[in-house]
Formats: sequence, structure tokens, C-alpha cells
Amino acid sequence: MKIVFFTETKFTGKYPRNFSNARTEICWQIALNADHYPLSLDKEIDIDYDIGIAILPKKTNTYSINHLRRYCTKLLVQQEGPCDGWLDLPMQLQVEYFNALQEADGILCHNSADTKYFKGLTGKEHVYKMPSLMLEDAIDK
Repeated sequence: MKIVFFTETKFTGKYPRNFSNARTEICWQIALNADHYPLSLDKEIDIDYDIGIAILPKKTNTYSINHLRRYCTKLLVQQEGPCDGWLDLPMQLQVEYFNALQEADGILCHNSADTKYFKGLTGKEHVYKMPSLMLEDAIDK
């Protein structure tokens, strides 16, 4: 299965297992052997992916993810931060964020409570828990 992540980070490629700043979203990319591209996608991708995972930043000009759909069979949004953090945004961005959730085939959440929140909010059947992950390779034991 080929997986790709899209985030606000400008990096393109695969993160190495010994990456020194591997926060949870990068740990998941490493664990899933996933590729990474920026959300802005300033170049065409010539690989077809089974699953695309978009992590939407807290503040942006637009949250539309439809431009990513042509690269993946299924396109998911992964929660970024608190489940209701998007409600602190200006109204236009709240609407755009909600619309992006509706554009997605599913949503990945941090925990069971957030899974219930996003299922209730969107009415989507495909909302899954994808908890924090930490790679322990770099920790001195």
C-alpha cells in the first residue's frame, strides 16, 4: 500500500528514521514508510497513492484539499491540535475547514473522544483513531 502525507511543511520525500525532530506526524510518516509533499503542491506528482493524508494547518488562506484527490484513491484529513481548535479561527476559515472535512473520504483523530466529536460533526462513517506515536530509536537507553 502506497501512502502519502500532505502538510504545510515544504519538505518533499521520505523522512529518515533517525530524523532529529520527529514529532508525531513525522513518526507516523516514518512508521508507514510514507512519502511527503507540501499541501501547496507546487509540482505534479507522478505516483498514484492508495491513501493520501492531509494535515491542515491551524491558519491558512484556504483549506480546500480537492486538488490532492487526483493523486490518491482515498483522501483523509488528519486532526491537527485540539478537536475544536478550528472554532477559534475567523468564520470564513471555519467554513473552509469544515468544507475540507466534508471533501475528505475520512478523518483521522488523536483519541476516542475526538473520534466521536468528528463523527457527530460531519456525519462521516470513516473516522478513525490514529494516536500519538513516538519512535524510540534516538533515545539513549
